[in-house]
Amino acid sequence: MDMVATEHDITLTEAEKSFEMDLRELSPDVRSRYDCLYLDVRLKQAKKNYGKPAGHMSLEKRQELILIAKTTESDEEAKRALDMQESWDRATSREGRPPIAGARED
Repeated sequence: MDMVATEHDITLTEAEKSFEMDLRELSPDVRSRYDCLYLDVRLKQAKKNYGKPAGHMSLEKRQELILIAKTTESDEEAKRALDMQESWDRATSREGRPPIAGARED
């Protein structure tokens, strides 16, 4: 069986390398907030998996964490922003709209 890399694999690797380069260029404060958020997400995943190691985190999710880290001023604010985003994602995951004042469709 030949191990041939597809274009998608190569592109993903290049995207990840580019992401890592961008990550190195961040200021120490933003990098610290990103590391805090990344660890928080990984711990939540491990807890959800009953202590088993968390799987691979997508590049899109990691980019979202950087955006949160860049737009907040402290670790606590970043964690609150992440929690709000996760709550919003859970709320809008059903049929693409948020719940209206707790109303339920019959």
